[in-house]
Amino acid sequence: MIKKMHLESFKISNFKKFKQLELDDIGLVNLIGGDNNVGKTSLLESLLFDKDVNTMLKYYHRTLCIRGLHIHLPRENNNQGVANVESYLDEIINWNSDIKELKIKFSNTNKKLETLKLTPISYQDIPEKEKNKFYQLAGNLPSLFSHWIKLESSNTEDQYTFLYYEELAGIHPYVPLIKIADLYTDKLALHYSKIVRNYEDKLMLIKTMSNLIDDIKDIELLTPFNEKNQIYIRTGKYPDGVHLTQFGDGAVKLFRIIIELFSNRGKRLMIDEFGSGIHFRRLKQFWKTIITTAKSLETQLFITTHSLETIEALIEAAEDTNFTEYQKEIRYYELIEDENLGTNAYKYAFEELAHSNKMGINIRGRK
Repeated sequence: MIKKMHLESFKISNFKKFKQLELDDIGLVNLIGGDNNVGKTSLLESLLFDKDVNTMLKYYHRTLCIRGLHIHLPRENNNQGVANVESYLDEIINWNSDIKELKIKFSNTNKKLETLKLTPISYQDIPEKEKNKFYQLAGNLPSLFSHWIKLESSNTEDQYTFLYYEELAGIHPYVPLIKIADLYTDKLALHYSKIVRNYEDKLMLIKTMSNLIDDIKDIELLTPFNEKNQIYIRTGKYPDGVHLTQFGDGAVKLFRIIIELFSNRGKRLMIDEFGSGIHFRRLKQFWKTIITTAKSLETQLFITTHSLETIEALIEAAEDTNFTEYQKEIRYYELIEDENLGTNAYKYAFEELAHSNKMGINIRGRK
C-alpha cells in the first residue's frame, strides 16, 4: 500500500507576488486557472515547500533556473566569492511585507495543522552544534558565508543551513514540477531508467500508454549508434521498435507525465500549462489517463491552464458514465487579483465547475 501525504489545506505568506494566498478543501486533482500574470505558475512553485530546509531551498532555487534566472555560487569557492554571493531568496520572498519571513501553514491527510517559517539569520545566531555540520562540508568557509537560513517548524526542531548548501553538497536539482510544453530530451530516458525498475511498473506504464499508442507491446531503452539511451516503443506494426518521438508530441507529453507520476507516488506533482501542444480531440482521453494513473499511484496533482478547452475536456471526461466516481476528487481554483485584497483563490467543487461552464460564466480570471 502506498503511504500518501496529500495536502488538504495550504496557506502561504510573502511568496513572490503573494502577500497571502490560501487553498482549502484540496482534492486529488486540482486545476488552477486565472488571467495571465495572476500568479498561476508562482502558486505551483510555492507548493514545492518541504519540511526539510535543504530540500525546500533546493526546489525554490531550481524554479528560478527553470525561469531562466541563474543565481549561483562562483565556480571557485574562494573567500571573496562566498562572502559576496547574491541571495536568490530576493527573487522568492516578498521583502515588501512588514514581516521579513516566508510563512507556510498546511495540513496533510493526517488532518494536523503544521506551520513552517523561513527567515534569514546571521552566522552568529546559529547554534555551535549546527555550525560543526558545515565545517565538515566546507572547511573554514562557513564563517564567511553571507546568507544563512533558519526554518522553524511547529512539529520538529529548528533547522539551519547556508543558502547554497545544495550546490556545495552536489545535490541533484530535480524538482516535482514540469512544463507540459517541454519537448523530448535525453533526460527523459535517464529519468525513465531510474523510476521504472520492476516488471509491474513497466506493465502499468505500457497499459497507460496504450490509450494513445495502438497495439503497444513493449517499451525499451536502446543505445543506437553508441549514443545516449533512447526510449523505443515496440508495437504490432513496428516489432523492432521506433523512437518515442515518432508517435508525436502528445505521446511524449503523456509519457513524461506518467513517469513523473511514478516518481512522486504518494506525494504531489505540479504541472504547468496543461493542454499546451495537446490536440483538443485528445484532451479528454489525456485527462482520463492522468486521473486514473494519479489515483492508482496516490499522486496529488496541481495543474495550471489558461485554456477553456482544457477545462471543458476535464468536465466532459468526469461526466462520462464510467468516470463519475472521480468527480469527488476534482477541484478548480480560480486566481483573481485585486488591487486592495491581493490575490485570492476561489474554489469550485466539480459540480460547481460544471454548472458554471454550462451557464457560460467566465471562470478563467475576472477583474
